[in-house]
Amino acid sequence: MIERSDSPVDESIAAFVRRRFNQEVLDYIVNPFVAGTLAGDPEQLSVRHAMPQLHMLEQTHGSVMKAFLKAAKAERGSGAAAPGASPLISFRGGLQEIVDAFARELTSELRLRAPVTQLRGGPRGWTVGAAYQGPETYDAVIYAAPAHNLDDIDLDLTGGERLSTLSSIVHPPLAVLALGFSREQVTHKLDGFGCLVPEAERRRILGTIFSSTLFPDRAPEGFVLLTVFAGGARDPDFVGSDPQTLTARVLDDLRILLGTRGEPSFRAVQVWPKAIPQYVLGYGRFKDIADQVEQHNPGLALAGTYRDGVSLNDAISSGIRAAERVSTMLSKQPMAGGVSTAELH
Repeated sequence: MIERSDSPVDESIAAFVRRRFNQEVLDYIVNPFVAGTLAGDPEQLSVRHAMPQLHMLEQTHGSVMKAFLKAAKAERGSGAAAPGASPLISFRGGLQEIVDAFARELTSELRLRAPVTQLRGGPRGWTVGAAYQGPETYDAVIYAAPAHNLDDIDLDLTGGERLSTLSSIVHPPLAVLALGFSREQVTHKLDGFGCLVPEAERRRILGTIFSSTLFPDRAPEGFVLLTVFAGGARDPDFVGSDPQTLTARVLDDLRILLGTRGEPSFRAVQVWPKAIPQYVLGYGRFKDIADQVEQHNPGLALAGTYRDGVSLNDAISSGIRAAERVSTMLSKQPMAGGVSTAELH
């Protein structure tokens, strides 16, 4: 039996898997999973921070496999979803519908095309300076922009210099390609969620989602839609290629992996220069900075994928918790300017 590790030293995902399992599990299960979901390198990512559930299973159960089997048994007995599992959902117009719904509710308060340039705390509230408009004062501020944007803001607050260091969190680039084919152009049955590609296979793509299989109305009748991911920490330079080269190299892989033939009838390429924050070894220092800055600056809350996890569920939960912290603070400390909140996007 492999004993759980009680070492305070941060352990990489790769080291954890080698210790608990073996190199083959790392190469052909964990490596493609980490690349496809976190755009990361398991050798660099902290298991404690990038995969906290996995780390907690070892701490609470000792045996990771026993914990998985116990959860599966409980799921079969109750008919409920496994702990942490979420239903697979989307929207007809994509996840943009969530943003649009918020925008409709906030029409009178929403300020667009006004990037924040200064954030100043003080006894009378928070002063927010933005491009193209004068500074305004608020009772509280929720910073919900990416960590790398902190470097663009003049932070005049307790611990502002330390908070600025969060802009150094690594965000590797990611290319997302939406490719449409007629059904006859793809020999694979596309009868699953998609595929993830181990680094050992030396392909350009990280993985592919069978979008038209998973969700209705993603492709016209007789056609299929594939969403392909490339780049990340595994191959960041590839993302700098022009769209034609990106598409050509991706198609080379799809022909081998899924049996695609010919050119796609639809293609769209989206490049994210700074995509997903990497919870690397030692990442706890960034979380500590965020916690300490909040503690020393009542009325400021920090939320986002750099704080509580990179999934959509994590991001939403992070925002809810930030709002709850601000709400609690305002209820205990009456402010001169009323109850208003500035969200920095």
